[in-house]
Amino acid sequence: MNYRFIITVLFVIISNTKSVAQKEKNSIIKATIDSTSLRQMGYFSNEFSSIFEYYQSELKDELSVWSEKMFGSAQGVDITYAQLLNFNFSSNYKNKNYPIKNLKDFSYLSAYVFKENQEVLIDITINKGPNILGDYNTVKLHPDNVLKSTDTIMFPLQLSLVNGYTKSKSLFYKNGRVKELKVLVNDKTVGYVELLDTPLIQQFSIQTLYTKDDKITLKPLTFYKGTKYDDICISEIQRCLGEIAHPSINEKYKVRELEKR
Repeated sequence: MNYRFIITVLFVIISNTKSVAQKEKNSIIKATIDSTSLRQMGYFSNEFSSIFEYYQSELKDELSVWSEKMFGSAQGVDITYAQLLNFNFSSNYKNKNYPIKNLKDFSYLSAYVFKENQEVLIDITINKGPNILGDYNTVKLHPDNVLKSTDTIMFPLQLSLVNGYTKSKSLFYKNGRVKELKVLVNDKTVGYVELLDTPLIQQFSIQTLYTKDDKITLKPLTFYKGTKYDDICISEIQRCLGEIAHPSINEKYKVRELEKR
């Protein structure tokens, strides 16, 4: 048996595998500040000295820090079909004190928390249950009764999120934040995203198609270290598809027309 030949072949295979992985990592996508969400919150025209003070103001008036892009319309007047659509979140890691539901609780003061050494997968799918309005009003508006499997829900795939534990400036820096994410659709890698180390709402976009039954998975890879704890925190992930859904959704599906069927 020619062991030298076998070793050479194995070396070439391993080298090619590494080069493909490195090529993927070299095309990393940089997240940017989500100025739309911050503008909807009125942050740019507010007198608060920091975003942490602004988030704290929701204790007095939760609508004062409400972002329609993040959470959807606060009122049901002339709502579009895309605004009825929202995400559901699940994870392979359960944290009783800081659960996954904190990612969709409409609050910047809570967080989903895990450890640096844990391999965490955050799965995101279109919510087929109650939506932001409490329900779909009638079964006629339910995604499974409206959307076709071939409909383009998003292109490109877009998401906004709040990195870290933003309840206070102290907690933000004492705890870790996500630096790099691997993004998958239906368990296939579609990109790598480098998040900003900021408490402000940020966003990223990947040139890939997203349809009704697809599953987005976020896999944290690297982290910004906390000064005190090894906890990694994410305070919120965009829930509403109203402003990120493909324009064809609202062109094809009108809420009032669907209700009349």
